Amino acid sequence: MAASTHRILIAGDISSDTNVYKGIRKSPEEKNYGTLIKKSKGGSFLLNEIVLKSIPLKIAKLNDLIHNKEKEIENEKLIANSDKFKGMEYGFKSLNGEKL
Repeated sequence: MAASTHRILIAGDISSDTNVYKGIRKSPEEKNYGTLIKKSKGGSFLLNEIVLKSIPLKIAKLNDLIHNKEKEIENEKLIANSDKFKGMEYGFKSLNGEKL
């Protein structure tokens, strides 16, 4: 069975964001207390960056979920086998009891 590949297409315009932070502030990058002008790429570029940074987080989360499910399945198998052994133990005891 071939592995399926999912793709995300981000379309749109890349914009230039100019953020002006008024003086006497507590964020971002608190450099003294003067006015700060910060330019950054926005629009579809920003969305692309968000998606790219979130993918490894999602993959790690999915790997954890898979690992936990595998443990759960293994525990269920052990419990099921334990119940089978209890039945076998009861059978052996009853056979030994009949022979006495």
